[in-house]
Amino acid sequence: MPGAVPSESVAPRSLWAVRGTPEETAAQVAAHWERLGRPGWRWVGDDAPEGIDAIAPRGLRAELGSGAAGVVLDLHRGVDPDAIGQAHGLVRRGGALILRMPPAGERPSAYAEALVCEGHPEPGGRFWARLVASVVGWTGAPPVPPAWRGRGDLQPTPEQRAALRELDGAPHGVLLADRGRGKSVTLGLLASATEGPVWLTGPSAAACAEAARVSGLDWTPLADLLQDLPAEGTVLVDEAAQLPVPLLQRLVRDASGVRFAFATTVAGYEGSGRGFALRFVPWLEARGPVAWATLQAPIRWDPGDPLEAWLRSTLLLDAAGENRAPAEDQVTCVALDRDALAGDEALLREVFGLLVGAHYRTTPADLMRLLDGANLRVHAALTGGSVNAVTLVALEGALSDGTTRAMFTGARRVRGHALPDTLVSHLGERSAGALRFVRSVRIATRPDVRRAGVASALVRHVHAHYQEADAVGTLFGATADLLAFRRSLGYRLVRVGFSRGTRTGEPSVVMLWPRSEQARALVARLRGRLAWELPRTLRMLDAEVLLDPALRAALLGHGAAPEPPDVLADVHHYASGPRPFEAAASSLAAWLEGRELGGLDALDETERALLDAKLEAAPWAEVAARLGLPVPSAMRRLRAAVRKLLASER
Repeated sequence: MPGAVPSESVAPRSLWAVRGTPEETAAQVAAHWERLGRPGWRWVGDDAPEGIDAIAPRGLRAELGSGAAGVVLDLHRGVDPDAIGQAHGLVRRGGALILRMPPAGERPSAYAEALVCEGHPEPGGRFWARLVASVVGWTGAPPVPPAWRGRGDLQPTPEQRAALRELDGAPHGVLLADRGRGKSVTLGLLASATEGPVWLTGPSAAACAEAARVSGLDWTPLADLLQDLPAEGTVLVDEAAQLPVPLLQRLVRDASGVRFAFATTVAGYEGSGRGFALRFVPWLEARGPVAWATLQAPIRWDPGDPLEAWLRSTLLLDAAGENRAPAEDQVTCVALDRDALAGDEALLREVFGLLVGAHYRTTPADLMRLLDGANLRVHAALTGGSVNAVTLVALEGALSDGTTRAMFTGARRVRGHALPDTLVSHLGERSAGALRFVRSVRIATRPDVRRAGVASALVRHVHAHYQEADAVGTLFGATADLLAFRRSLGYRLVRVGFSRGTRTGEPSVVMLWPRSEQARALVARLRGRLAWELPRTLRMLDAEVLLDPALRAALLGHGAAPEPPDVLADVHHYASGPRPFEAAASSLAAWLEGRELGGLDALDETERALLDAKLEAAPWAEVAARLGLPVPSAMRRLRAAVRKLLASER
């Protein structure tokens, strides 16, 4: 039986921070690699020496679950904390994570690029200072470890055997472990011990590679399983927290005769996986018995591994929001100074730990944004020295006419201004660009004080703190509870989006709390438009995945009277600007209803089929496949078809 770990330790993993120019650090690392004379390295970037496998930074996530003798990460231009964590996860026992860094006293040349925001001063360097301080003492080349022997046909660990006993034969099972604990191997071993047909699925073939290697199974895309549901057997889902919760629910609900086992990391550098833990697992348990198993001891490296300890400390992966004082009746809401926050490790761990514990989307990159984001601010509800709740907000809007015009026409996207961007680019509300918005980015509350009014007090504090704002708003993956919470504080639903979050599968919504007269007028217009568009919007969302009934009821209960927008203006904006088809679908349908019979003669057969299918709410992937087109080509073709129709009327 293929197992998980060599019987003897090879060597501890190590970190090497190489300082100098890009050419100098590349030369030092290449020389060290030549001395080792071993394969199995990954070089993240474009300047890899011959013989080392190169990976684009965006490709690191797909490599999770595999292993490498060494991973080289270039930090000369910029810093991606998520990439640091993902690169670390590839380094197996005896290997090294190598950070190529600028000379002492210098920052990466484009450090501020991911943090900058138009209309705000250049970001600080608090996270970079934290990273530099953390690598002190890690500046020498790591020793040459013994050669990696591979795993061979070795037996599972006692902990893995215990997990297999828990999961074997259970109606449904959940296996949780931190990164590097051997959960994918355990899932593969479970497949080998399972009778009957077995399928292995997950977010990608690379993410499931280890489970596939051990089990001998081929990876099956989740979309294929949903199209051709098995009637019986076992489905194993690796890296389950990276998949949208509604899709997992649909799979379990529709394949009712199938046994499922889910393996995932819920506290990792690729995201906390809290959507899976907080939403999917309780839903699964409500359907029947669920067997639980966990793995604590690392497999790819030794317990007490110094590289893992460095990573957890630097990126606050183990921050859990522990409180330093009990909750009390008196809550004080304050704005936190980020310089002081960066220098108070205990307070920073509390603040970030709350965000990690409450939000599936929180990753190490959020720590850098929290400390250095140009337009971000941090507020907290305190009792004594303890943080009861925390919220991260963004100052947006107040854009120039030129910038707003460029957004409206699609000539540019403006970083850090999410609310004005969606209102101007997607809904054609040009006046929104000049308004001053405060956007709630994250809000998190200690579990023991939830439903005690603490979060509401913190939101009201934000309202009072930013008196100059025209509106306070939020954009989030919709749930019935979150909609009810914001409505109770005076927020109004003004948009239901059409794209679903990659992790949650929930449609995005925009809610606004208007203060100024201009903002109140904007909200009134948007609510009337939403009421007019909502039936078609719900049809399009259901065509992808059926909405949760409670969420559907919450969306329908927005309470505004339907008010059609300027239909022709919407059609022109879609034809020539950045507005997606879905945001103009209702206006397109209304415009086409007023055309005479035969008014589509300007279109060819493919264009007419595209238009008909999309107006019937068919998903893009389905439409494109039917017509033999890639999805991006189908999208461009339909926009061009509408331009032809407009031109035919002149």
